[in-house]
Amino acid sequence: MKIVSGLGSLDEYIPFAEAGADEFFCGYVPFTWSKKYGTMQPLNRREVMNYNVQIGAFEELKILKKMVDCYGVPVKLALNSLYYTGEQYKEIAELIDACMQIGFDTFIIADPALILYLREQKISCNIHLSGECAEINSLFLAQIAEFDIRRVIFHRKNSIAQMRACIVKCRGEIPEYEAFFLNEMCHFTGAYCNSFHCDEFAHLCHVPYELGNVDGRKKSSLAAAEEMPGLCVETEPDGYVTGATGCGLCALYDLKKAGVTHLKIVGRGNYAEYAKRDIMQARRALRILAEVESMETGQAAQYQKRVRTELFRGGCMKNCYYL
Repeated sequence: MKIVSGLGSLDEYIPFAEAGADEFFCGYVPFTWSKKYGTMQPLNRREVMNYNVQIGAFEELKILKKMVDCYGVPVKLALNSLYYTGEQYKEIAELIDACMQIGFDTFIIADPALILYLREQKISCNIHLSGECAEINSLFLAQIAEFDIRRVIFHRKNSIAQMRACIVKCRGEIPEYEAFFLNEMCHFTGAYCNSFHCDEFAHLCHVPYELGNVDGRKKSSLAAAEEMPGLCVETEPDGYVTGATGCGLCALYDLKKAGVTHLKIVGRGNYAEYAKRDIMQARRALRILAEVESMETGQAAQYQKRVRTELFRGGCMKNCYYL
């Protein structure tokens, strides 16, 4: 299994690669696009300029490619918007072609119509189906596989059982599968999020909210967390907490058994040091998994026990993606 980490700037590439990332994903939004279309017609749904979320200049991409050549950790470019206007498809195809000319050959795409357009234009880039697409079931994946999809990125609301069912039915057509692993356990599924991720507005997922039951009794998310047994909120001196905003570490054994090949660490816009530590924790979890797989029995239980002991100091944040 490989660790896929978000990349918010050129400065993050080397430390994240040295921390153990196997792949990176990042956005590329040229200023010309932002100037022409603004926030309301995003290229990547991350129209942010005030902090490090993506690459904003073609010359930066050239520098990034030289880093890739040196360190050997590939970078995929994300185009996460759910749809585009008719005139934009031609512009995006030209953008992708320019990126391919300097050595970027893999693109994360959420819009099925854009995938169709690229194939009709005979653009032979590698395509990863974005988790923002919110793939529904194996029937949809089998249909989209006809367009030579290299990887499916499952959205953050999939259960392990759902992922396993899709992988079993589509493995012969789609070779790679990626699952959310750390951070950003948003209450929205990407395809059904109506928030603008930009400088001008607060993200809806960051607006204070309450959790409640169907009978009307309400409980704040913080109060609910405080009542969970075994909660471990011990922080490092610099404030870092593993899995503070979403975690799948304990589910790694089951994810591998389900056929997941890549683990997604969401980190664009995060503190660089925290994102680096997330990569290191994921690498430690993979080492633990490799060690327990040599046992004859009790692999799953032993894996979870060791992860909670060695990575969470006996507890966890109870902010689980899959458990």
